[in-house]
Amino acid sequence: MFSTNNPAKILIVEDDPMLASFVALVVEGEGHTIAGIAATSKAARNMACESVDLALVDCNLADGLTGMELGRELADKYNIAVIYCTGQPEVLSNDIPGAIGVLTKPATADMIASAVVYGLKVKLFRELQGKCPTGLRMFRDHLSYSDA
Repeated sequence: MFSTNNPAKILIVEDDPMLASFVALVVEGEGHTIAGIAATSKAARNMACESVDLALVDCNLADGLTGMELGRELADKYNIAVIYCTGQPEVLSNDIPGAIGVLTKPATADMIASAVVYGLKVKLFRELQGKCPTGLRMFRDHLSYSDA
């Protein structure tokens, strides 16, 4: 799990090399580690593992409109938090299992950094649900994601 002393591992799935490099610079500038940069869903699957905390996934990759299914697989199989980054947000429904949301391109460095911070908070919140320490009585049964 990521923390101040253990930076998050971010997988970037983007087929535009200039944009992928820009996103990587932003992510590294926020103190996180790049787990890999993939231009296709196949390459992303090869880089995916349970130590990856968050994936920024384009929908339309070098191998076609494969990002949506890839995001579902990363979330289901590896427990990776997924934020879609696309210039075509209309191709995404509002309820994709495992996905946190969609960041519409073009996105500024601040928008990317904020989305990463929020995505990591949501992941941490999801992991902590139901793991209340012994002796601590919670006042609410659960928190909404907006509280993350």
